[in-house]
Amino acid sequence: MLLLSIFKRKKVLSSIAYQIKPRKVKFDWQETSVDWIPNEPFASYFVNEINMILPAGEFWFCRMYNKVLHQIEDPKLKQDVQAFIRQEAMHAKAHSSANGEYLTVRNIDPARNLEVMNLLFNKGSR
Repeated sequence: MLLLSIFKRKKVLSSIAYQIKPRKVKFDWQETSVDWIPNEPFASYFVNEINMILPAGEFWFCRMYNKVLHQIEDPKLKQDVQAFIRQEAMHAKAHSSANGEYLTVRNIDPARNLEVMNLLFNKGSR
């Protein structure tokens, strides 16, 4: 508790000199095989599974940071957090497109896993 009280009293400022610039990314999945890591089918499927976790987790980050945004007093830090929120939302959309455009087209149904991840990441954020 002592550590938390120290942070509550300390004024938090942005520690970066550069500006975070969210970028829109789009991938073309048409030529990507199911075993996209050469000679590593397990690794390919493992990373595909992680890809199913990421959208719900990234949207969760967005919700959590939006909840505390009004408490940030430093203008630069607030700008950094807003850019981070936008970047995480774009990441989530890119991962969602991989789930829909890549996995589903290859007869891998991510619906159950996505449902579980959405349940886990939405349960504690109300």
